[in-house]
Amino acid sequence: MRYTSALQEKDLAITRCQELQEKIYIVKEQLQRAQMDSFCEKQQSIRLKNDLQPKEDEILRLQEDNERLQQSLEQYGKHSQQEEKDAASENTDKAEAGKLELMIRINSLRGRAETAEKQKKQYLEEKETILVAYQKTKVDCDMYKEKVGDFLIQVGDLKKERDQAYEARDLAQGQVSENLAEKDSLRRQILELKEQIFKLRLEVRTLEDKLEHGEQLNSPAVGGRHQRLVRMDAICPKEDMDCSSLNTQESWQDVNNHRSGDLQDSLHSCRMSPGSSMSFSSSQELFTSVENADDTDSEYEMLPPSEYSPAPCLQLLAKGISRSPGTEPGYLTVPRRRLARRILSRTTVIAFQGDALLEQISIIGGNQTGIFIHQVTAGSAASAVSLAPGSHIVAVDYDVMDPAYKAILEDATLEEALWILKRVKGFCCLSIRFNTDRYRKLVNDMENEVVTSGDSFYIRVNVSMEKSAGCSLQVQCNEILHITDTMYEGKCQWRAHRVNPFSMTDTDGGIIPNYYLAQQLLIRAIQDMTWQNSASRKLTGPQKLIRVVSTKRSMINPLWSSFDSSMNEGPFGVPLEAGSCFTLMPYSIVKPHRPAKLRPIVFMPSLLGRILNEKLRNSRDFAKTDPKFLSDEEYETCQQNGDIIGEVVGEAFHCCVMRQAVDATMKKNVHCLLDLSVDCVKALHRMELYPIILHIPVSEKNVKRLKRPLQRPILPEDLLLECSRREEVQLDALPSLHCTIAPDRWHDLESLLGCVKEAVADEQKRIVWVNHDPLQSP
Repeated sequence: MRYTSALQEKDLAITRCQELQEKIYIVKEQLQRAQMDSFCEKQQSIRLKNDLQPKEDEILRLQEDNERLQQSLEQYGKHSQQEEKDAASENTDKAEAGKLELMIRINSLRGRAETAEKQKKQYLEEKETILVAYQKTKVDCDMYKEKVGDFLIQVGDLKKERDQAYEARDLAQGQVSENLAEKDSLRRQILELKEQIFKLRLEVRTLEDKLEHGEQLNSPAVGGRHQRLVRMDAICPKEDMDCSSLNTQESWQDVNNHRSGDLQDSLHSCRMSPGSSMSFSSSQELFTSVENADDTDSEYEMLPPSEYSPAPCLQLLAKGISRSPGTEPGYLTVPRRRLARRILSRTTVIAFQGDALLEQISIIGGNQTGIFIHQVTAGSAASAVSLAPGSHIVAVDYDVMDPAYKAILEDATLEEALWILKRVKGFCCLSIRFNTDRYRKLVNDMENEVVTSGDSFYIRVNVSMEKSAGCSLQVQCNEILHITDTMYEGKCQWRAHRVNPFSMTDTDGGIIPNYYLAQQLLIRAIQDMTWQNSASRKLTGPQKLIRVVSTKRSMINPLWSSFDSSMNEGPFGVPLEAGSCFTLMPYSIVKPHRPAKLRPIVFMPSLLGRILNEKLRNSRDFAKTDPKFLSDEEYETCQQNGDIIGEVVGEAFHCCVMRQAVDATMKKNVHCLLDLSVDCVKALHRMELYPIILHIPVSEKNVKRLKRPLQRPILPEDLLLECSRREEVQLDALPSLHCTIAPDRWHDLESLLGCVKEAVADEQKRIVWVNHDPLQSP
C-alpha cells in the first residue's frame, strides 16, 4: 500500500511539475516577445532620428560638389561668353526647344525618383516586418526545441519504465517456467516414490507372511490379523472391454500362483524371529500414509463395485487358500483389489520454450482427425519436455500474459495449425491429449495413400476459376467441392474433388488456390467485370462468373477465424486489407442435408410465383398453403415463438404463413407451394425446412409469352419486371443454392409449368447444401 501511495504521489508531482513547466514556457514566450517588440521600436526610433538629422559627410560632399560646379561654371563662362554671344541669336529657338524637352525629362525623372523612393520605403517596411516575424519564429522555434527536449526526456523515462515492465514480465514468465519444470520434477519424484512404495509394500507383505508363519509355528492358536498390502489392477476403458475374458482369468491365475508360491516358500523356510516392534509399527505407518496420500495427478479412476464383478477364478482362489484354525472368517487371504481404468480423454498442459516451434516438431492431421505431433527433433526444447509422436494438440497458448494469444486447434485445418504454430514465439503452453489409436489409423491411411491429410470439409465456390499454374481443376461458380488437404504437397494449395449432387461421392480431383489466393482472384474478377464494356458482357453469355458473398469479421466462418485474429496479416505473411469491415468470401463452408419429406417450393419473382401456384395447386404432388389472418396480439406471440414463416405482401392485416400449416401440408407427402418472396428462406432454414428455390428470369422479351394471364389489371408487365429486378439482387445472399429455368426452355405458360415440374423432381433428388453458420452449429 505504501508503494502504491508513493507511486500515486509521484504521478501527482510529475503532473504538477509538467503544469508548472508549461506555465514557465508561456512566461518565457511572453517575455521574449516583449523584448523583441521593444528592440524593434528602439531600432525604428533610431532610424527616424537619423533620417531627420542630415549626415555630416553628406553635407561636406554636397559643399564640395557645389564648389566644383561653381569652378566649372566660371571656366565654362569665360570660354563660352564669346561663343554664346555669337550663337545666341542662332540657337535661341533651339535652346528653348531643348529646354522644354529637358524640363519634361526632368519631370519624368523626378516622378520616377519619387516612385523609387516610395518603393524603397515600402521594401524597408516589409523588411522590418519580415525581420520581426523571423525573430518571433526563431523564439517559437527555440521554445519548441525546449519542449521537444523535455518530451524526449519523458519518452526516455517511459522507455525505461517499459523496459522494467518487460523485465518483470520476463521474470514472471521465467518463474512460471521454473515452477512448471519444478512441478514436472516433483511429479517424476512422486512416480519414483510410488514405485518405492510399491516395492516397500511387497517387502512388508513378505515380512508379514514370514511373521505370520513364524507366529503360527510358535503358537498355532493365534492367527495373523493383518491384511496384506495388495496392488490395484488397472483395466482398459469401457470401449476396450470387448477383449477376451481369457486374459483376465490368466491374470488372476498368475496372482493365485504367485500368492500360493509365496505361501509355500514361507512354509518351507526356516523359523525366523519376529522383527522389532519399532520396525513393524513403522511399516504400518508407511502403509497408512500411502493409503491416505492425495493422488490427484493419477490418471486412473476407481470403479465402484456395481461396475465390475469378480472373476470366477477369484472365487476359486478364495476357496482354495487355507486359513489357520484361529483365523477369523473375515480375514481370508483374498486380494482386496479394486479395478481401475485409465482416462484417455484427459488433457495435459506442457510448457516449454517455443521459438521456431515448427523446427522442433512436425505435425499431421486436419479438422476431421485433429492435429497430431508426427516428429520431434532430438535435442530440442520439445524433446526435453517429453513430447512424443502421436500427441493430439488440442490448444496452444503462446503468450501467458495475454489470453488473446490462445488458439484452439480442436477443429483446425492443417493450414491453420501450421500458421498458428508458426506465430509462436518464446514461452508457450501446449494442451495435448494422448490418442494413439486415431494417430496410428491416420498414419496407416497416409502410408497406404488412402488420404493425404486429416482435412475434410465441403465448400461452395463463389468465383469461376480456369486451369492455370495454381489451379489444375477448372471449377464454375456455385459448384460444390470436397476439400481433403489444405497443405497439398507441403504448399499453400488445396486438394479438392467434385461432389456428385445425388450421392455425395467424390469424382474429379485437382488443385485449387487456398482461401486468400482465391480471394485475390475474386477481387480481380470483380474489377474486370466493373471495367468491361457492354459488348464484352454480351460475349460472356448467360453463365454466372462470380457470386458476391460478404460477411462481417465477427461472423466469419470458423475455418478462417484464427486467420482474422491478426487484422493486418494473413497466413504465411499474406497482407490483409487494413480497416475493412467486410470480407469477400471466395469459398463458403456448406453442410449437406438430405430431407426425408418433400420440400416446399418458393418461386422468384414472387408475383409470377402466385400465378404458377394457382396453376399447380390442383396437381397431384402439389398443395398450396393458405395464409392465416392474425390480430396484433397473436402476431406478436407467434413472432416471439418463431412460428411465422413469412407475411403476404399487400394485405392490410397481418396475413402470415404459419409453420403449423406448412407441417400439416408436408405430412400429406406433397410439395408445399408458398406465396412468399425469397426472404422466407432463412426462416425456413431455422425451422430445418429446406425449400426448393426456382428462379425464372424475366425480361421484356420473354414476358410477352405470359401475355394471356398478365392481361388482368392487377399484374401489369412493368410491375413484374420491377419485382424481378428487385428480387434478383437477393440471390447471392441466399444460404443455399437455387435452380434457374433458362428462358429458352419454355415459350408459354403450359411449357413453363412442365419445366417447373421437371426441375422440382430433379431438385428433390439432390442433396441440399446449406451455408454453415458457426453461431447455430452445435
